[in-house]
Amino acid sequence: SFTIGPVGTLGWSTRLWRLPVRLRWQTSLPLLGAFFSPEYDELYYEIYLGNHHGLAHFAYPGNYFRWDNTVTADLALGNSQLRLGFRSRIYSTDVNKITTRNFSYSFVIGVVTDWISVSPRRKLPSGNACWAY
Repeated sequence: SFTIGPVGTLGWSTRLWRLPVRLRWQTSLPLLGAFFSPEYDELYYEIYLGNHHGLAHFAYPGNYFRWDNTVTADLALGNSQLRLGFRSRIYSTDVNKITTRNFSYSFVIGVVTDWISVSPRRKLPSGNACWAY
């Protein structure tokens, strides 16, 4: 099965031999916001003394770019899943004659489980009665 979720999440369920596998890609690319950056050659001590001019900046893709990607595979192991994946983050700012660029890549290994346990002998509550006892 194939699903599209909120905030740039794409999922696909399949089987690897007889093992159920859930593949997921999640991406985030902010378009507008605000961020902090001191003036070029400004000391943090000067900010501490009260020079707060030009610290907050409007963020848009021309001066602030951030793109987060995560690709994971959840392997079903009983009531839990083993999550294996890859994450990449690209971050770049260009403001006050200061250019910052960070690229990070990492592998993801984790255990995924449900916090709410439901007995297989009892029916699931309907609608908004989910949290009622």
